[in-house]
Amino acid sequence: MKKYIVLLFGLSSIFLVGCSSDDIKKANNKSNVSYETVVCEYTSQPTCWTAIDFISTNIKIYADNTVEVYCSDFQDNEITVDYIYGETFEITEEQKQFVIDAIKKNKIEKMKNCGDEESCDGDYSYIRLFDVNGEKVHSCGGLNPSNKKFTNAKNAIFSVLPEDTFRDVHNKATDVLIEYLIENY
Repeated sequence: MKKYIVLLFGLSSIFLVGCSSDDIKKANNKSNVSYETVVCEYTSQPTCWTAIDFISTNIKIYADNTVEVYCSDFQDNEITVDYIYGETFEITEEQKQFVIDAIKKNKIEKMKNCGDEESCDGDYSYIRLFDVNGEKVHSCGGLNPSNKKFTNAKNAIFSVLPEDTFRDVHNKATDVLIEYLIENY
């Protein structure tokens, strides 16, 4: 029996020597979510009304305490506009940490799509998380998500913005898009 224990210990030591502490951390954190570059992004896109209304409005919070609120993703027939209009704001370290804490507390990195499959109109809303390189590694949400944990995280994201920013940026983007379409098409 002692021979088997010694053999087992010896084999496990050989395997562990080849693993750095970063490898062990990666194995434990399979989602690879990091808040070192991008904290998160919230995106909302309506499903009804006119083609002009189908633009997405996004809130992207960066690790350097900046927040970009921008509109993008207009498509109609052969016309595509990737970026329409946006504004950038500074937030405090405490505000950024509040969002990170809300994401962690509500386990957004483990959440799957939580939209209402029975809805036929409303908004597609998503929270996206990123890795250390700023690449998207997780997304959750859906059509009219009403999951309490999703809503808690969404409310934390909105809380760092000046009042009415989301609506104001969307309205300005709509004006910019209409002007662009009139001038070019």
